[in-house]
Amino acid sequence: MKRVSRVFLFELQVFTSQMANGARLARSFPDTTFVLEHAGMLEDTSPDGWRKWCDGMSALADCRNVNVKLSGLGTFENSYRYETVVPIIKETVGFGSDRCLFGSNCPIEKLWTDYTSLYRTFRKAIEELSEAEQRDVLYNTAARLYRI
Repeated sequence: MKRVSRVFLFELQVFTSQMANGARLARSFPDTTFVLEHAGMLEDTSPDGWRKWCDGMSALADCRNVNVKLSGLGTFENSYRYETVVPIIKETVGFGSDRCLFGSNCPIEKLWTDYTSLYRTFRKAIEELSEAEQRDVLYNTAARLYRI
């Protein structure tokens, strides 16, 4: 009888103020694969809020066992606009495209957009990435993490 190896992921959902603790948790469990939900939930887009989010994302990026789901990017604005998602995606892909994956956060985001518009906006937002990086974000990373 063949034994099946089970690998679990830790889906990490934190606000900016909790990112340092999230990084500490990831460092404490280096053999656990973490997936940061909603690209760290940027809830404050003021210059100070952006700086704190970037600092938190940098701390999490330093943990090689942390990956990022690019989902829920318009949640705190109740919209999914190109101008909103591009800076978040550009900053997050700094983790490495092999650690980033697309996510829609539907049905929640259906409150302010439809899936087709969301996906088109996301694709436009990643146009500047190389084809290999786009494949990572749209397929390879998810296939590896979720074994699909």
